[in-house]
Amino acid sequence: MSIAERIERIIDRHGYQVTYTQITGVSRSGTGSLTRSNTETTHTIKAHIRDFSAKELAGNFIEMGDRQMRIAGKEIAFAPSSNDTVTHNGTTYRLVDINTRGSDLDGTLIHIIQIRG
Repeated sequence: MSIAERIERIIDRHGYQVTYTQITGVSRSGTGSLTRSNTETTHTIKAHIRDFSAKELAGNFIEMGDRQMRIAGKEIAFAPSSNDTVTHNGTTYRLVDINTRGSDLDGTLIHIIQIRG
C-alpha cells in the first residue's frame, strides 16, 4: 500500500464531509481604478478535523479555538489558498496556515491546514 493510499484510508475512516469554498479574485481595470470581484466555487470533500493540543498551543501563533484540517491530495485538484473557507457543522473557518506535502513521484499527498473560526 502506498503512502497516498494510507493517508486516504485514514481520512476516509476518521474524516467528515465538509464544504470547501474556493475563492478566487479577479482584478479589473476599468476607468483607471481597480475593482476586485470574487468568484466562489464550492466543493464537498472529506477532511479530518481535530483540535490542537495544549502543547501545540504553547508558544506558537496557534490561537485557542484554532483547529487542524487534513485533506488527502486526491480530494482537491487545486492548491488551497488563505482566501478560501471551509464549513463544518455550521461553523465557517478561514484557512490560516497551509502546509502541502508530497513527492515528485506521488504528487500532492496531503494538505495540512490550520483553520480559524
